Amino acid sequence: MRAVTLEGLGAVAAITTNLVEEARRKHRTYPTATAALGRTLTAGVLMGSLLQPPQKLTIQILCSGPLEEIVVEADAGGNVRGFVRRPHIHLPIRSGKLDVARAVKEGVLCVVKDLGLKEPYTGCVPLVSGEIAKDITHYLAVSEQQPSATALGVMIDKDNSVKVAGGFLIQPVAGVSEEVIGEIEENLKNLPSCSQLLLEEKTPEGMLQKVLKGFTLDINQIKNIQFKCRCSKEKCREALIALGIKEIEDMLSKKREVEMWCNFCNEEYVFSLLELGGILTEVKRRKGLHKIH
Repeated sequence: MRAVTLEGLGAVAAITTNLVEEARRKHRTYPTATAALGRTLTAGVLMGSLLQPPQKLTIQILCSGPLEEIVVEADAGGNVRGFVRRPHIHLPIRSGKLDVARAVKEGVLCVVKDLGLKEPYTGCVPLVSGEIAKDITHYLAVSEQQPSATALGVMIDKDNSVKVAGGFLIQPVAGVSEEVIGEIEENLKNLPSCSQLLLEEKTPEGMLQKVLKGFTLDINQIKNIQFKCRCSKEKCREALIALGIKEIEDMLSKKREVEMWCNFCNEEYVFSLLELGGILTEVKRRKGLHKIH
């Protein structure tokens, strides 16, 4: 991921091919679902890059389309994770493109930003296209009063793996001249689709040079990005402890191990009957019910 600052202008671009492919493998997504999740993961990376550590954000899309829900979490350090509610969705190709708009139709896009304050900032807007990039641009303009240009692309290979993925986000700041905005708008008009741009330009710098043609780029930030989940067996154990004595006793009475999954990375955690017994003992200890002999 590369970030650029010009006078009166901020720009960030990212190649997310490996990240989106990892998400595809973890969730075993079908092509349309891969494209929708990949675009949202890329949006999370780009928007997260505008935060300061340890700030983070969540993008949630709820829709009446067949994908139903997409959730992505990203932080300022380039770490991102996400899932799509119905990963095994693939719609017929429309006009030579994956039909993400029909898979993500009629709904809302919400962004929750944890900025280290008492309460997180939350903004929600109706979906305007389902194509994700236009919806992110709409959210930034309406909810954050920040004019932006967003492009997101995911191209799927013949074997259903991710061929290329990435995107860019351009944001003018207050006081930028109309001349600068006009030049960038002209550049954007002459760009190919984001997926095609990703095929032509293999680096974030290459993309930004096309988008900001006529300007001198000053690369001021470089970050590695990765699909990184915060789940662990210990966190699952704490979740079981929080259920309380009765729930854990019910689990033990069924004489079966307990399986738990993380929505974000699809990792499975299994607790044996012996482990459940230990968890029950821990709950009783915390509640002061453990007998002292």
